[in-house]
Amino acid sequence: MARNSASLKQWIIPVLALCFGAAMTSKSVLLGVAGIAAIFIFWMLDAYYLMLERSYRKTFEKAVNDEKDLYDMRPEETERGFLKWVCCLKAAATAPVYVGLLLLGVIVIVCA
Repeated sequence: MARNSASLKQWIIPVLALCFGAAMTSKSVLLGVAGIAAIFIFWMLDAYYLMLERSYRKTFEKAVNDEKDLYDMRPEETERGFLKWVCCLKAAATAPVYVGLLLLGVIVIVCA
């Protein structure tokens, strides 16, 4: 899951360079808004991968501590819910990156 998260962070840079660069050269606010929409989509996916990683890690810890069947590595539904996903949106691994990109997007929209 960490590889997926890193891959998302690598892919958002060229996507935003395309959207924001085109927005600045053509003075199009719509392209800036498209870049901000891309930021939200990537942020939600990144939080989803972080939520899955945390749930699998907790399942692994339970299996190691003999609290769970060793061969059943499916995460419990309580570890993968909407509230867990929202917590991952605000996590230190995701929020600073995407909030910074959102601020950049707002600057681009104001300047376009």
